[in-house]
Amino acid sequence: MVAAFVSAAVLFPRRFGREQLHRTCSTSTTDSMRVSVELTPKMIKKAGEKVRHLLPKGMSVFIPHLANAPYSEVIDATVELANMGMNPVPHFATRRFRTVEEAADALRDLTRRISVEQALLISGDYQVTPSSSSSMRSSSTEFISSMLMQRNGFKSVFMSAFPQPRQGNSKDDELEALREKVCMSAPKGSSSLGRPKELEP
Repeated sequence: MVAAFVSAAVLFPRRFGREQLHRTCSTSTTDSMRVSVELTPKMIKKAGEKVRHLLPKGMSVFIPHLANAPYSEVIDATVELANMGMNPVPHFATRRFRTVEEAADALRDLTRRISVEQALLISGDYQVTPSSSSSMRSSSTEFISSMLMQRNGFKSVFMSAFPQPRQGNSKDDELEALREKVCMSAPKGSSSLGRPKELEP
């Protein structure tokens, strides 16, 4: 499994022309996914078949795991995009599940519905999690060490990082969390792409 760091996202103007959108996005299928698109489950449901006509076939589309929304919405959106010929990349926010078992069930539900090989693994924010009694750890390293992603057929997992400290964490705390993710994934055959310079020994 490959662990990669996502460095940026591109937002397109609402009236971005179809031809412009195709030219901009076409590099994603041939040039190491330099450009990707993020669509919420509600946007995908509302747009329907328009997505197929706006985006090139094979386009990587990230699907956010939003607060206070059931993960079934992400699963439905993932299936719909795959049926349109896109490459869906569902988000997985670990703190939005009460337990590891609940998160594992969500992963199994996803992979029973559709074969998906990529995901974006994030921690999510405690203050917006549906359950205040979540036992999940403070970062997504629990998922890296548990091999849950690998057992469910994922071949690559993206991990994002905030440039600024969050929730009272210092910059050192944030960098240490990144180091832990990299160290925990490497012994199990994973590799890190685009490693931040701050993490170099």
